[in-house]
Amino acid sequence: MANNQNSPFASPGYAEIDGRTLFTSTSLNLTRSTISNDVNTILDEACGYAQGTVKYVLDIASPVTGAGFEIDWFALCERGEVYQLRFVLLRPDGGIAHDLLLRGVFRDLSAGPQASSGATAGVQFHGRRVWPVAGAVR
Repeated sequence: MANNQNSPFASPGYAEIDGRTLFTSTSLNLTRSTISNDVNTILDEACGYAQGTVKYVLDIASPVTGAGFEIDWFALCERGEVYQLRFVLLRPDGGIAHDLLLRGVFRDLSAGPQASSGATAGVQFHGRRVWPVAGAVR
């Protein structure tokens, strides 16, 4: 993918899992879900909403190399441990346009061959935002 330094839009990005950069991702799709619910009354119908918790879900797709997975997604999902994940979007001229630090678990693994390309693997990271420490320099 060509990096157009004159573009006003963010360039590619990456994810880090416990400080380890994931290099071979083919797509990263971050979703913020508020899990809020509409509050409907009999007379006023929709009169507001009930605030829910905020959850982030990152869909990660990666090719499977001949040597196997870059990260063993099966093991991460089976362990059920909490991991730290950093989602980063890059500026076209260098530097970070946006980053988000999350803590959560890996779930919903899928893997398999495709007729038109090599084997791929997909996994979801479900987590909550980790806020920076007060007074920390960014």
